[in-house]
Amino acid sequence: MKFVMFLILFYNWPLTGSNSHITDVPTLQDFVPLGVEFVETPEHELEWNGPAWRLSCFIFVGIGTTEEGDTIIFQLRLPHPVHPGQSSDRFSDKFFINGEWHSSYTLFSPTYYDEGEIFGYPTVYTFGVYRSGDSCIASMSYNESEREWIYRVVPLEGSGDSIEIEIYPRGTTYWMGKPEGPYIIHGAIFNREDIDIWGGFWEIGPCVGRIARPGVGEWEFTGHAIWDRAYHRVYYSDSAIGAAGAPLWFTCGYIYNDDFQLAIGYAQNPSPLNPPVPFQHQGRLSIFVDDTMSFRFDNYELSDNGGLQPSEFHIHGTYEKGEVDLHGEVFLFYPAHWGVYGGVWWDSTAKRTWGRAFIRWTGRITVDDDTIEVTDASGVFENTRYEREQGVEELPRSFENGLKIRPLPNGSSVILEYYIPKKEDVEIDIYDIMGRRVYKVRKAKEAPGNHRIVWKGGSSGVYFVVLKCENSIVKEKFLKLR
Repeated sequence: MKFVMFLILFYNWPLTGSNSHITDVPTLQDFVPLGVEFVETPEHELEWNGPAWRLSCFIFVGIGTTEEGDTIIFQLRLPHPVHPGQSSDRFSDKFFINGEWHSSYTLFSPTYYDEGEIFGYPTVYTFGVYRSGDSCIASMSYNESEREWIYRVVPLEGSGDSIEIEIYPRGTTYWMGKPEGPYIIHGAIFNREDIDIWGGFWEIGPCVGRIARPGVGEWEFTGHAIWDRAYHRVYYSDSAIGAAGAPLWFTCGYIYNDDFQLAIGYAQNPSPLNPPVPFQHQGRLSIFVDDTMSFRFDNYELSDNGGLQPSEFHIHGTYEKGEVDLHGEVFLFYPAHWGVYGGVWWDSTAKRTWGRAFIRWTGRITVDDDTIEVTDASGVFENTRYEREQGVEELPRSFENGLKIRPLPNGSSVILEYYIPKKEDVEIDIYDIMGRRVYKVRKAKEAPGNHRIVWKGGSSGVYFVVLKCENSIVKEKFLKLR
């Protein structure tokens, strides 16, 4: 029995239901976990320390206001390493100015580490290019003695945009987990039988910034922000290669005003997986009335007004000193309309999405015998959502060398699901009632298992579907579109 337990701990990264008890101030090792998440090359490039690492988040998001009263919102990210053979990661920083989103440069992996010789403080940095073709450098530095984080973008040639934003965390750091674990479960991965687990920390607090766009304008602002430093791994698999996209059905983010800050991470598990600990459901509340106080906030309920892009949120829960009851209304979405994508590994009828919601909050927080009336808090939630197709039966995992046809609710599209027991050539033909072929697919040496095709259909009528595996007709079916 001891030997079996050793194998479980050796092959699976340690997990926990909550890490909200951690109150450490981040160290340089938490910022850049060399020997755990990263290894550093002689050229100071950061590379993954093994194939199971999936995402390395250096994300900076915040809301500010200029002296003239204009709203400035920024979404910034340093690219993370990639596994050998994968395309370079890239990201275009985005700024909401004068009622519109702007992006003028793109950053590329790899990322590099400087212990302070170049930037004065330990820094992660990367290179990018403006739309003009001129190059730039983007960096995030950590002044550990002052607990200050500094993001900069400066041109290396030409006269492109320059950015400097500093955040001074005010409350207790919110932790997903220390670099070596244990981690919490971020969510189910949509395209493989695995989960995304994460550690890391969020720094939340006031920020000051300056954005200069030559020939366009210059903006100075103050506000609040979240600095998201997260380390992600797959859990069941040996390698993260091919584990695509954001995990399903989570809400993560923060709420802030002069009286308090609240950070939460919450996920549901729509998948058939049964991991050893529950999906993330934790939080931390810091209160700034009189002296700063900070508390675990795991006992809460998060709800919204439903759908794949909710516009209202509600948080209600209790903590050591009182109760939290907050209602949030979205004032800006990014993107404006969250993309909706179809299918997950266990349910081809599912829909999934990703987006950020910038939210204004009202409500109350009780602290012993006192009450904080919340009228002007704001913050950012990052979300994914999952829905099954209404009224459509979930497809079986296998169906004996056959073909399943599921019309979608729009009446003019269908899902064709088929199973093959071995690697072989596959042909699918669809004919109309007059015997004319209206659709064809040829797939050479398709892998065994379940497969899915969406046919957008034609005009109303009766159609015949013929599935052939190599030279044998496996199944004929007819379908009727309205």
